[in-house]
Amino acid sequence: MVSPIRKGLMKMNEKQEEILRVSKKLFSQKGYMSVSMQSIADACKISKASIYKLFDSKEALLLELIKYNQCKMREISQIIHSETTLSKKEKFTKKIKLELEEFKENHKFLNMLSFEAFSQHSPIVIKHLRETRSIIMQRHRDIILSTYGESVAPYVWDLVIVLNGLMREFILMLAIEHKNIKLENAAEMIIGVMDRVSKKPCSIEPVLTDQLMDSYLFSSQDGYDEEKVVISYLTKIKQELQALSNGEEKDNLLSAYELLNQELSKDEPRTFLVSSLLDYLGKNSVLSQNVSQLKSIIL
Repeated sequence: MVSPIRKGLMKMNEKQEEILRVSKKLFSQKGYMSVSMQSIADACKISKASIYKLFDSKEALLLELIKYNQCKMREISQIIHSETTLSKKEKFTKKIKLELEEFKENHKFLNMLSFEAFSQHSPIVIKHLRETRSIIMQRHRDIILSTYGESVAPYVWDLVIVLNGLMREFILMLAIEHKNIKLENAAEMIIGVMDRVSKKPCSIEPVLTDQLMDSYLFSSQDGYDEEKVVISYLTKIKQELQALSNGEEKDNLLSAYELLNQELSKDEPRTFLVSSLLDYLGKNSVLSQNVSQLKSIIL
């Protein structure tokens, strides 16, 4: 029924970037649940209303942070991949070094996401966190295949786990234990181990098959049914609409809701129309929370 519309990372001005930077710092220090929109506004030295003009909710702000990190990962990978002067092995080493740098710089924020995600965040946030993990694992699979060739394809996912495990231990030493480790040396050591593991054909059956990984990675949805979630929010919004006092505003809102429902039922919903209808519905204080949640899924 529903064909959700996707959007990329939004183009941000300096104010939006500053809000994201401050939010990231506060979330990392205090935890997502302990940070209010007011505390973010105070730290940015702007009004809370100014933040709400740019981000519908604290959750929308967190989602934008997650999307921003995903976008950065893709950009870094594409830049290195396009460097024609580097060999495949050199590209592999450079990507690992940059990932170690990224994790070192953002370990507090990433820890916050990991520890709070599955106990305190909504299905929408959890969905994006799983997508981030999927992106990392699939990127590692692709670079391993590119570097070592199709001969490692049968057990490439086992090699991904080996690579992730090696990186995790160095990240712990860097970020948690604060050991003075040269990232370039760490990356070269990791690649050296991967060289030795990948050169010898494995004599046993792969542990992690494609079929098993399909059920693990985000692409399988991991029990998250987006269409059902969208329908659930639409139902909540309709119930809230019906509870409003009768009058012209209620009639207009109901008309907008019906138009939204009809548009989302199409094979190719029109982004501009869906966005406009959600903006209109979201102006009502009773509907704003569920509209914001719905907007973060389908746009």
